[in-house]
Amino acid sequence: MIKQLIINADDYGMCESVTQGILKGLHDGVLTSTTAFMNSPTIAQDLILLKHTSYGLGVHLNVTFGKPLTKGHSFINSEGFFKKPKDYGEKIIIDAKELKAEWQAQIEKFIALTHHLPDHIDSHHNIHLLYPEVFDALAKQYHLPARSITYPCVHFTADKAQLDTFRQILNSYDGTLEIMTHPGYCDETLKQLSSLNQERETELAFWCQREVKEALKNIHLSTF
Repeated sequence: MIKQLIINADDYGMCESVTQGILKGLHDGVLTSTTAFMNSPTIAQDLILLKHTSYGLGVHLNVTFGKPLTKGHSFINSEGFFKKPKDYGEKIIIDAKELKAEWQAQIEKFIALTHHLPDHIDSHHNIHLLYPEVFDALAKQYHLPARSITYPCVHFTADKAQLDTFRQILNSYDGTLEIMTHPGYCDETLKQLSSLNQERETELAFWCQREVKEALKNIHLSTF
């Protein structure tokens, strides 16, 4: 059984309903950490809501949602928004220099707004797995822990939001485990932004259950 568990909520700042759902999971549930969209138009205000808290707070490096912070051309559409994964066709091809510049701008914006480094980095749609050299270079440059495939990370989805399944996950690993989750509230704004919508409420409700807290009573909940 695992000894230490990080439960990280992706997509902080996507929209108000997701942000409020993540805050609910942090304050009243067992979430320990979240990663933020630094290109969100509301991110400055959203980050203030986590000021003076002990939760883990990282950057959700992104080139597939919203508008970029830089002027790269290889990842935008004709309207100036990031291309979605489906817009690339069979293979996602992005200029590595442009990708690094964009992701670095997102990290630098985090530092400018919070006055400290993020405690870790990961990426939206796991684009970092396609460009590990860019991701690893930034992690090394800023001395940051990074989500990778070299340590256990479980993508927790709504279909896994059952106590028996959760216990099986806990019993299947030793040492430290990260669980990646997407909690939130569902509203019309979210439905316009993401195909993952109602499922977020299922995940949020799960993380706030008393039975889940009891299942974790002998496990150290941690951040990066």
